[in-house]
Amino acid sequence: MEVVTVNNKNSNPIVIGSQITALLERQNKLIQKEKDTLLEESIDIMSKCTSTSKLENFDTGLIFGYVQSGKTLSFTSVIALAKDNGFRMVIILAGTKNNLLTQTTDRIKTDLMVDTTNKKHFKVLENPSAQKHTIILNSLLSQRRKPLIIITMLKHGGRIDNVATLLSHSDIQEKLGSQPVLIIDDEADHHSLNSKEF
Repeated sequence: MEVVTVNNKNSNPIVIGSQITALLERQNKLIQKEKDTLLEESIDIMSKCTSTSKLENFDTGLIFGYVQSGKTLSFTSVIALAKDNGFRMVIILAGTKNNLLTQTTDRIKTDLMVDTTNKKHFKVLENPSAQKHTIILNSLLSQRRKPLIIITMLKHGGRIDNVATLLSHSDIQEKLGSQPVLIIDDEADHHSLNSKEF
């Protein structure tokens, strides 16, 4: 484990732990220079996010990339860093179509080895709802191992309302408390929040 401080007075120190290290090692199609760049960029992004030491702090940022430029691997690397740095939940707005949601969910599961090696470290819920997932999410938040809960969802008003209702449940609010949550909008060019409001 290594702790890196980014040269920016507003940034958080970042732990380079086992999850980001293993993810980079698995990237056989990348040369070392590309892996180093991916790590540097992921650290830069994570350093600007709310940290576990800055509770009740809200930050909004925008990272953009071209089509087929490695955006999914970029935010998957940030998710691995989020796990290494004590985040409890990541919410991904993974597109407006079911095929995009499935593609992103499957890619995250594969890259982070969610269903095999890392099944104790990451749990993925796709399009969850309060009706079906309150007990499951409550159980995940109660686990001593503290898996990083990754919620992938359609960028659709009804689906967003479902997740908001799920997270507003009193037991879940109590367990999640003020632990940091990272929200990734993979369709930021399509009906996104005005970050000036935050």
